Amino acid sequence: IVLTTAPTWHQVGLLWREVRAAFAESNMKLPGELMQTRLDISPNWYAMGLSTDKEERFQGFHAKGSEPGGDGGLLVIVDEASGVADHIFDAMRGYLTSPNCYVLLIGNGNRAEGSFFDSHQRGSWSRFEIAAHDVPKEIISRDWIEEQRIHYGEDSPQWYVRVLGKFPPTGGDYQLCPLWL
Repeated sequence: IVLTTAPTWHQVGLLWREVRAAFAESNMKLPGELMQTRLDISPNWYAMGLSTDKEERFQGFHAKGSEPGGDGGLLVIVDEASGVADHIFDAMRGYLTSPNCYVLLIGNGNRAEGSFFDSHQRGSWSRFEIAAHDVPKEIISRDWIEEQRIHYGEDSPQWYVRVLGKFPPTGGDYQLCPLWL
């Protein structure tokens, strides 16, 4: 089972637009029936997008056959993870009760608080950052990077978030003191 989510239904739709494009452009014939925000391969083998502001609506997904020796599992992909409410992360943790359950959090470090921020500070998460300089030029133009440097400056929180792919060392309007303190 693959579950995808984002802060809004619109953002889930954008992610699934990319899924549909990859499915259509695949060099191999892929199994399943692809819909707007769902891919069905079999009753217990599917991917779907969902977004809600209610914790109770996000609960209830569990891997079938993910017991030791089983071949099932569950992957949760959270796009724009800094914008997903903490209570949704709490509901998601309920999915991770079996082996072969994983979470992929994708996003910019917009807020130095919340579950996405916490995932980069503590716990057994594997973490990595991708700076704009590390992305192929065909995806992020070097002119755009230079424009951001000129507009924001290399010491600004926006430079850290948008270009370096890091949580800023100083926060925005809601942070009382820099993270290093």
